[in-house]
Amino acid sequence: MAVISTCSAVPADDFSIDRSPQGEDNLIDGTVAREWGDFIRAKDIRINCRTVRSVVRNVPRPEDYFTKCDLKTEFDHPYAAFTDEQLEQIANHDWEAAYLLAYRLLMQPSPEKKRDENPQTGLSYAMNALVNTGEPQIFELMIKGRHFNNWIVWATVNGVPNERQIGEKSEEYLWYKVGRNLGYIENDDHQWRRLTGIMKRFESYFDIDELNSQAARISDGVAKRRSMITGE
Repeated sequence: MAVISTCSAVPADDFSIDRSPQGEDNLIDGTVAREWGDFIRAKDIRINCRTVRSVVRNVPRPEDYFTKCDLKTEFDHPYAAFTDEQLEQIANHDWEAAYLLAYRLLMQPSPEKKRDENPQTGLSYAMNALVNTGEPQIFELMIKGRHFNNWIVWATVNGVPNERQIGEKSEEYLWYKVGRNLGYIENDDHQWRRLTGIMKRFESYFDIDELNSQAARISDGVAKRRSMITGE
């Protein structure tokens, strides 16, 4: 089974970010930053490229500047031109439509819809598509669609992390563990190793056994539904 790569940053807004030192890679609007996807092919297109100064000095240096672009994802699929309403009409039996609709709800919500109003619907479409196809690309969307905060430094008071961080890291660990159980995430995955390191460091604040039990119930449920569909 193919595994997903989870090392790339999760977009903070509707677009992710592409950056490099000024003059490198000739970053300009409309160029392709990367192509990806085995289930449905996609391209990340550079838009809104601009020069940004990272360090303020009395006498600027060339290395103080870099080029920064936003990235907009475009899917190479006939359904990409469908409206949300058209996708909704077929998403309960067409898993490519379900994936594309889930992606929009989770990663590219329309201006009148706030992202936090859509995750459960988007994740439901994604879960149905995952159960019926087993595609790693769909599970990757389920991870990114939860918009976990990848804190570099934890905020602690007297060495104690705050409850919000504990809750979010517990949920993140839960879903990465589901991915491990299903074979989508390898043991040496960067974010998985980072999560287990956090859990070990603050182990007294996490119920690892309970999180592992929850993950087992979810992954067993997915595997059972897959087995009923495929007969394997």
